[in-house]
Amino acid sequence: MTAPLAKSTGEAVVPPDTLVRLESVSKVFGKDDEGHRALDDVDLEIRRGEIFAVIGYSGAGKSTLVRLINGLEQTTSGTVTVDGVDITRLRGKPLRAIRRRIGMVFQQFNLMRSRTVFGNVAYPLQLAGLGRAEQEDRVAELLSFVGLLDKAWTYPEELSGGQKQRVGIARALASDPDLLLADESTSALDPETTREVLALLRRVNEELGITIVVITHEMDVVRAIADRVAVLDSGRVVETGSVRDILGAPQSETTQRFVAATVGNRPNADRLQQLREAYDDTLVTVTVTDERALGSVLSAAARRHGVDFEIVYGGITDLKHESIGSFTLALRGPDTGVLATVDALSAAGTVEGATA
Repeated sequence: MTAPLAKSTGEAVVPPDTLVRLESVSKVFGKDDEGHRALDDVDLEIRRGEIFAVIGYSGAGKSTLVRLINGLEQTTSGTVTVDGVDITRLRGKPLRAIRRRIGMVFQQFNLMRSRTVFGNVAYPLQLAGLGRAEQEDRVAELLSFVGLLDKAWTYPEELSGGQKQRVGIARALASDPDLLLADESTSALDPETTREVLALLRRVNEELGITIVVITHEMDVVRAIADRVAVLDSGRVVETGSVRDILGAPQSETTQRFVAATVGNRPNADRLQQLREAYDDTLVTVTVTDERALGSVLSAAARRHGVDFEIVYGGITDLKHESIGSFTLALRGPDTGVLATVDALSAAGTVEGATA
């Protein structure tokens, strides 16, 4: 293992478990008064050892964010700190030292067609000045990790998309980074191959302890791999939190669109209005991580309060290490019983929209 990034010699400016911090970051391309504002006053904190997702539609500022974190772009204002080092105004050798500790995985693989798989993975090791024997050992280790040792002398054009991306991941790991940036790394892949690549990224995180930042426009990627997520819209962070909280109770309109389009267990405004017209009852949406707790509450409500219920919308969504259920219920019975049931549901999960 190589040494960790050098820490700043002054007072600590970030908590020790924070690997990346963006503070009041804005990026304007062109003149300030007439340029394009790609990022606008962004604050983010990425914790050491987590998988952090940044999701947004095209043009939200995701790619600019990546380029600021790896030092390919400079901020117009604000600071970017990587492992205690403010990289905002670094140049030359100090910046290159930081960037060697950051791996990149790209949407279009960015493999060199004239080099074999071995040559592609060995390239950053050659740049670092490792001897041939060290290169061979490291490349063999990496190709074994990604399951492509038998493809070492194959050229990229002979590989499938998923195999190319696994080579890209092996190359990104060659310099033993602390941070891996995956920029739309599954967008060019079919669903089955996407699952395989995401499983590999989870192994990178869990077995190697590498912090991963996933840039994506796909909520399926977020829920399959991420611990926390930030939602970008027009250059601003509109919502951030755990994946469970974001999926369970999305606050911003942008997040609600992502969740509705992908998860499908929460009714949109039109569907909710149809349900209100169809059911002359109290409608509530309950989000829980333990469906058994929900069942217990509803069974008790029927016994104690004479409240009947019907699940009129909802389902269960699998996350990285757990599942989350969102169910829209029609409750009918005495007003006092319904109110008591809603209170009990609030203890079991998050309740929204208790409207008759």
